[in-house]
Amino acid sequence: MINEVTKLENMVHEKTLDLTNEDFDFMLAHIGDPDPKLRDETIYILFCRLFLENGGCLTREKAKLIVNKTLKHDRLFEGIEASEPNDLVFTRTFTALLYCIFLDVDTKENYQGFLSALQRKQLLDDAVLYLQKERDYRGFVIDKGWAHAPAHGGDFLDQAANHPQFGKTRVHDALKSLQTIILNVKTVFVADEESRFDNCIVAMLENEWLTGNQLVEWADKIDQRNAKLSFRDPLFLPRMHTWHVFLKSVYFKIKAKKLDDQVFASYIENILEQYYLQNGFI
Repeated sequence: MINEVTKLENMVHEKTLDLTNEDFDFMLAHIGDPDPKLRDETIYILFCRLFLENGGCLTREKAKLIVNKTLKHDRLFEGIEASEPNDLVFTRTFTALLYCIFLDVDTKENYQGFLSALQRKQLLDDAVLYLQKERDYRGFVIDKGWAHAPAHGGDFLDQAANHPQFGKTRVHDALKSLQTIILNVKTVFVADEESRFDNCIVAMLENEWLTGNQLVEWADKIDQRNAKLSFRDPLFLPRMHTWHVFLKSVYFKIKAKKLDDQVFASYIENILEQYYLQNGFI
């Protein structure tokens, strides 16, 4: 293993990437390794370079090989039912980032359509279901680096919503994923996670998968549930803080891009104004 790790670490800085099938197997096996140097700085960087650098340096055949190996042993939900946080969260979140790459290049010139219809469906379905099941919301883990499931899952959901075959039928589950995070958070996020998992809202509006009125209906149900929380409830602060940071982030993105005829933006203005008048802070 030491020789393989050294080889891959050195390969990161090479101009030409010459990786074997055995190298790909090792990278997939260690995609969620607890060592952040191997996971973040080596394996993930190599996958990015292989698929994205200069339009991709893999042949379509090798790209298909990696996808086939990855999806045959789908690790996105590995250990997700665990009662306590553990290191498998890194496997899930970095699998999510790799799936982002697959969906991205599936629409690009060099690899356009390289996913089979079944693989594409699996990835798009996984994207809208992952955050409904994930409960490990840790951000930076000492000595192990970023777990960051809400952020990485949000990136995956955003990439899916930007795929031309996402479709309106997945909107319900996409919104349910966001609702799950907002209503299950137990501590305040500290690394701008809200501004990562809200990007799919912008993508779905831009691609006309949903409307501002649909968003208002969805958000109003969350706001009504939050309103039932007592100020003394230990969940009040983290949940309201997360909800309001989410709304503020979405608000400025919608305003900047002039989306949805400002229907949802106007709704957010009203929600935050009423909360401020009632509580004296936002």
